[in-house]
Parts: sequence; C-alpha cells; structure tokens
Amino acid sequence: MKTLIFEEECGVSIDDFEDIAQIDKFVEKRLGRPLEVTDRRTSLTLRGGNVFRLNRETRESLEAAVNASMKAVEAQRARLQAQM
Repeated sequence: MKTLIFEEECGVSIDDFEDIAQIDKFVEKRLGRPLEVTDRRTSLTLRGGNVFRLNRETRESLEAAVNASMKAVEAQRARLQAQM
C-alpha cells in the first residue's frame, strides 16, 4: 500500500529505482532538505524492515495482486457511490 501511495503521489514507478538510497535522494530533492532519521521503536514493538524475505519476482507478483485488488475496491466504491 505504501508503494502505491508513493507512486501515485510522486508520479513515479518504484521499479525506476535501484535501491533505497536512490529513493532517499529523490525524496530529499522533492522536500528540498535532507531526510531526518527518527527512532520508530516503542515499548511494544520494533518497526522497520521486512518480515518476509522475498525475491523480486515474488514481490512483483504480490504487488500486482495488491494493485489489482485495490483497483477492484476503488471500482466497486465508485459504483456504489454512483448508485446513491
């Protein structure tokens, strides 16, 4: 979901970036300032990183499935709003 939001908000494809450093540079350029690193830990959990190790093909397949699901949800939402 975060990838979809990033792509839509910035008008780019995540596949255009080689690594996270390139994404950081892109975001910093858009912001006009360096990114700030913050501590995301709480007393309950440590946030960050991936839970599952995925190869590129699996990640792309999962992202395609999520994209298709999100489009279906948006289409259904639009149909329901049109009926109101």
